[in-house]
Formats: sequence, C-alpha cells, structure tokens
Amino acid sequence: MIDGLIGLGEINKNPFNGISFAYNIQAVLIEPLGLVVVDNGNHSVNAAIVYDEGEIIVNTVIDISEVLERYRFDGKKYVSVETNKIVNIENLKNNSEPFTYTFGLLFEMARVLKNAKDENGYVYYDVN
Repeated sequence: MIDGLIGLGEINKNPFNGISFAYNIQAVLIEPLGLVVVDNGNHSVNAAIVYDEGEIIVNTVIDISEVLERYRFDGKKYVSVETNKIVNIENLKNNSEPFTYTFGLLFEMARVLKNAKDENGYVYYDVN
C-alpha cells in the first residue's frame, strides 16, 4: 500500500482524477452514516485522501434510515423494535460475532447521526 501511495498525487506529478477514472472506481454511500465504501482503485482513493485532492463519483446511495426504525442493536444481537424479538443471524459464518458487533456499532452510530441531522441534513450533536 505504501509503495502504491509513493507514486501517486500531484506532488508526484500523478494527480488523482476520480472523474476520468470513474469506470474503475465503484463507490457506494451509506446514509445516514456518510460512509463511502469503495471497490477498486483503493490505492488511488487512499492517495487522494492522504494528499487531500480529487473527487470520486458515488455510483450508488443506500439509505438505511428505514431499517433503523425497524431494528436496534443491543450490544450482542439485533432486535425487532416492534416485537422485541431477536433477529435471526444464524446465516453468518461461524456466527461471526466480531463482524456482528462491529456492524452493530455502525448501525447504532447511523441512528445517532440520523437523529442529529437538521432539516438541511447538517449534523448537530451537543457534546455537553
């Protein structure tokens, strides 16, 4: 990865251009997290972040807001808000507890961000 970053960026006369190379970079925006998941072009995208240059085109937006209304994560399992029953996640390989926990944290962060956005989509969160 470091070797890939060394030859990229304006500083190396090889600026990142996510628009010209949009065919090579697939980006999905997950709202309300504001998380962009990138498939392909990872070295270029990382260089753009490190050097603070360029843009990528988001191909798909997935809004999980509706799912946040139906389910919650209790720290170990996903629970239906309506029935208070545990959601079946047995289809995960080896029950994949670390993945379940990490995704659950992201799920609940999305809930906090969704509830903190104003009518213009700006996040305001009182840290006091």
